Amino acid sequence: MVADLQLHTEASDGENTVEERVEQAKKKEVDLDTIAITDHDTINPKLNAGSQVINGVEVITGAEIKCEVNGTSIEILGYFLDPEDPSLQDLFDQMGENREERMQEMVERVNEGENLDLDYEKDIKYHANGTVGRPHLGMALEKAGIADSVNEAFEKYIGEEANTDYYVETEKLGAEEVIAAIHDSGGVASLSHPGRDLPYTEAENLVGQLAEYGIDGLEVWYTYKHKIEDGFDISFAEYLQEERGMEDSEKIAETIQAEVEELAEEYNLIKTGGSDCHGEGSGKYNIGKIQLEEKQLNNLRKARA
Repeated sequence: MVADLQLHTEASDGENTVEERVEQAKKKEVDLDTIAITDHDTINPKLNAGSQVINGVEVITGAEIKCEVNGTSIEILGYFLDPEDPSLQDLFDQMGENREERMQEMVERVNEGENLDLDYEKDIKYHANGTVGRPHLGMALEKAGIADSVNEAFEKYIGEEANTDYYVETEKLGAEEVIAAIHDSGGVASLSHPGRDLPYTEAENLVGQLAEYGIDGLEVWYTYKHKIEDGFDISFAEYLQEERGMEDSEKIAETIQAEVEELAEEYNLIKTGGSDCHGEGSGKYNIGKIQLEEKQLNNLRKARA
């Protein structure tokens, strides 16, 4: 077991630097040879094209890119990317503009609804080393005393299911465009956590559509058990609970993994996996909880454009 292929850093909404991620990977209880840095809608500026070895650990240059397929919001993981590729640069520039417009509107709504005076530049964007997102607004709400934690800020104020009108949807690009940009960069594209985002009854058709667009893989192994127990919205889990009466989080997670693996085999897609770790102090410190075998990592390497 050698690789964890979904880690976030301070370049988006993570808590650690690339160097700190490498040191975490080397810890005895983790013991990873390879990690992928997959920040949201951006590439960490410390990374080179493709991959590099840092202090004995292979670090794959990646990103997790929000987009949509047939009206369903998804995220696509890009691996072995080239940060200087013009197609990717254009893609990230457009997404950055979309995110800023969305976040500015959310700040305006929060200020009006909660009688606050948050400044987008000073209170939100200033604290984001890279991609600005809702966690940074959540931190500002915690600091203002509106919420006790970032998680509570999401639950009560800025999450999709929050009982407010503060949430604003980000304008998303199409999956076909994102997959093409990843391939243009010499990279490999894999659908992130399918069991979390895809509606259960539409999953097969949506994966089939993504396969037509040229997606290379599915993230089969993911920290579903942890996410279920922490109250995250997991589409497959909700279906299994409501329609099959399943209750045990471990059994639900195993079932999700098995069904996603079947989809990967049906469409002849590479099986990938990652912990979606956001770092120490994030509440999502799962590095190494999901690990790929060498043969699975080699399949990913062979798929490089």
